[in-house]
Amino acid sequence: MDQEDSIPLTIRSFLFPDEAIAGFQLGEPFAMKLPTGTTVQELTDNIYFKKSDQIGVTAVNGRLAPPETVLMPGDAIDFYPLLDGG
Repeated sequence: MDQEDSIPLTIRSFLFPDEAIAGFQLGEPFAMKLPTGTTVQELTDNIYFKKSDQIGVTAVNGRLAPPETVLMPGDAIDFYPLLDGG
């Protein structure tokens, strides 16, 4: 991926990714660069390809984000798992 074709993001997740990601610590922000035009769904599929059904809420810059949201440079993405109980 060319540096000009990538955007820097900050990601924080309360669910372990399907594969190890450099810098990942549960609940702590980490930096990642992705191709320009990446959507929330594509990011989710990239990190949680086996357990995307366990994502309860995805927020971009503190706001609920639908899957088709296109990510922009500097966005902060938070992944929250489904909550158990009732």
